[in-house]
Amino acid sequence: FFFSSRRRHTRYIGDWSSDVCSSDLYSFCTLLGMAGLEEPQDGPDGPTEYVTLVSAEGYEFIIEKKAAELSKMLKEMMIGSETVGISITRFPFEDISAPVLDMLCQYLAERHRTGSSMSEFAPLRNLDAKSEEDKQIALELLLAANYLDC
Repeated sequence: FFFSSRRRHTRYIGDWSSDVCSSDLYSFCTLLGMAGLEEPQDGPDGPTEYVTLVSAEGYEFIIEKKAAELSKMLKEMMIGSETVGISITRFPFEDISAPVLDMLCQYLAERHRTGSSMSEFAPLRNLDAKSEEDKQIALELLLAANYLDC
């Protein structure tokens, strides 16, 4: 998956304005590396399609459509929009925080690649059970995964 800044307007490749700080770029490049992508890749069936999930804070997470379809709710929303002749590719989640949506996107991408379950998801297993903050993130992640039915 890809991560884009919390800008609420559309940004195009090469549209780097002076208000982008180096830490934003570093995070973006780090996440591209974590996803194993140098740039968007075409699959054997042609161009890869992407959707954008937007956190409560406005952060955008761009994920392969096939990975997003592992969420039954997202898949139904995409199918529903296509039946009326439109294609929705941007999904705002006003109740899901950026850290939780980030982990959820990582999970969907990993599940798409490997077929692993939530119990096998390393970032969830690596949370500290004694940390209140990690407990809260784990709870919010499980609630979000349940809400999105993935």
